Amino acid sequence: MSVPFVVPEESYTFSEELTREQFEELTAELADATTDPLDDLFERADYEPEDVDKVLLAGGSVRMPHIQDLVSDYFEQEASMEINPEEAVALGAAIQAEIIDEGGADAAAMLPGETDDIVLIDVVPKSLGVRLSDGSIDHIIEQDEQIPTSTRKEGYGTVEPEQTSVQIHVYQGEDNSAEANTKIGRAVLRDIPPRPPGEPSLAVEFRITTDGQLEVTGEDLKTGKQVETAIESALRHSPEEIDELDEQLPALDES
Repeated sequence: MSVPFVVPEESYTFSEELTREQFEELTAELADATTDPLDDLFERADYEPEDVDKVLLAGGSVRMPHIQDLVSDYFEQEASMEINPEEAVALGAAIQAEIIDEGGADAAAMLPGETDDIVLIDVVPKSLGVRLSDGSIDHIIEQDEQIPTSTRKEGYGTVEPEQTSVQIHVYQGEDNSAEANTKIGRAVLRDIPPRPPGEPSLAVEFRITTDGQLEVTGEDLKTGKQVETAIESALRHSPEEIDELDEQLPALDES
């Protein structure tokens, strides 16, 4: 193992011999974590590892013999490297782009075996919801729903007397607590007539488009006044940037 330029502005190179056994011991915790998302995948899909016909390895780390053995043991079959692991994801993305753009005839010919019955369905990776006044989450679109999709929920209300604005905090995640999930955006419904706190008079609709954009609509059912916002990606804003955008307005209440 050789690591050049360890010390900035000096030509010092760190060099050390590391046996395969030592390397596997040092990376054992990371390697073992490989099976955690697999367990989650099969539980959500209601399938078993033995239901898989063939396993293709992808990514540079799968060249590690320990990873190959771990995956093969998990599926009880030898994992295949017939496709270059470093190119597998890019190749799959290119084929899917061709399928979407041109209908897939040329792309399907690039795949081995029968491909007529292959359908790739985009789903929502994590549940999406709004934060309520007690700090909990009301999930509006559930994890694994097929894209595109839309869901509208009514029964929300204000939380304070004489309240004329409502802030809709949008979160992503499976936990029932807002703080345990990831905040990805917000919308503010302004200039609504005051009404008794908790009166069910507000609605929220989530729509996810084919390109993965989340469109949020908040509506005052008494006046028809609406606010709309689009959230392209939770990765485009850091938590600090989102906090800077926030205003100290009351959240939603659900009746």
